[in-house]
Amino acid sequence: MSNWIFPDIATVQLMADYRGPIILPQGKIDPMYGINLLGIRKDLFNNRATLSLNGE
Repeated sequence: MSNWIFPDIATVQLMADYRGPIILPQGKIDPMYGINLLGIRKDLFNNRATLSLNGE
């Protein structure tokens, strides 16, 4: 999980995960990976208001 700050634009929260390959008696499961955008936040009106968009 990481928070990235882009000055004068917004703050973005990202999450990445990875699962390596798995060997089973019935066969093999390939590795899985993904990146999710969890949320974005923007301060407005000289930091008097904040707009946040969050998801899963």
